[in-house]
Amino acid sequence: NPKPDLIKMDIEGAELLALKGAIKTLKENKPVIFLATHNKEVHFGCIDLLNSIGYNLKPIDHTALNECSELIAE
Repeated sequence: NPKPDLIKMDIEGAELLALKGAIKTLKENKPVIFLATHNKEVHFGCIDLLNSIGYNLKPIDHTALNECSELIAE
């Protein structure tokens, strides 16, 4: 299978679990991630995880990263 270069994730609150399950792929391939989160706890957990493996995070809209619900990780 080809290595992923892009992931779009909107899975109604299970985003952090999915990212943890894909941690090896994320570390090895660094795909760009479009991520929608559905509660603050999951949102901050995703931010922490993605930051810890070297992703640069930006909100998709014009709000602050801590206030947005959709972000891009590169």
